[in-house]
Amino acid sequence: DISRRRTYERKFGEQQVELTRTARLAAAGEMAAALAHELHQPLAAIRNYVHVAQMLATTADTQELMGKVEREAVRAADVVRRLRDFFRRGVSQLECISVQQLIGGALAPMQEEVARQHITLKSAIAQNGVELRVDRVQIETVFHSLISNAIEAISAENPRVRRICVTAHNAPDGWMQCSVADTGAGVDPAIVDRLFDPFVTTKPAGIGMALAMSRSIIESHGGRLWVESSGEGGTEFRFLLPTVSAKGAAHDGQ
Repeated sequence: DISRRRTYERKFGEQQVELTRTARLAAAGEMAAALAHELHQPLAAIRNYVHVAQMLATTADTQELMGKVEREAVRAADVVRRLRDFFRRGVSQLECISVQQLIGGALAPMQEEVARQHITLKSAIAQNGVELRVDRVQIETVFHSLISNAIEAISAENPRVRRICVTAHNAPDGWMQCSVADTGAGVDPAIVDRLFDPFVTTKPAGIGMALAMSRSIIESHGGRLWVESSGEGGTEFRFLLPTVSAKGAAHDGQ
């Protein structure tokens, strides 16, 4: 009877933990969807204002700068819309894109920031020409989130070597393993087991949403996201993305 009761208590405890995790994920999804909804209108307004400013600009340099701002506003609005659709309705717009295009497109907007922080951002793709089947905007958002975390980790630690490495190589069953590794201080052992839970953060101004959202996006593609210590004492986030032939990948409309 004692053994049976202990087994019941253990299972009950596990169920309570899972229910709590599910509730927190649902709350995170609702919060993300609400934020995306609220951001849509101001982003549209910014785009309109920039368009007018571009027409009123008197120099080619100013027009070029306004064009860049408008393109970033369009990109931000697209990210907001796609994330809102994902968290509200579970919708992903899958497309075939080469791993080079995906990573190149994800890294391009980060180049100015890493340059300002005097950080080297490197990429290494082991297999050329591999086609992935992913929601490009969602996966670029994951890369941006992980790279932003890496930038903050390096800036906070200020190590001698300031480097972020983004890699991609083939994994079993037609999957592609990607990683983002930095030379920062590494993950705090006190929160490593809860790192991907919503609202868990060590940042003074953080809300603990980025990693939870990233894991949800990767899992919606049939993959998984996890963290390890990098070979240089920092942090390495690894995740699996489906190629066009991957087993167990996400399907259109998921």
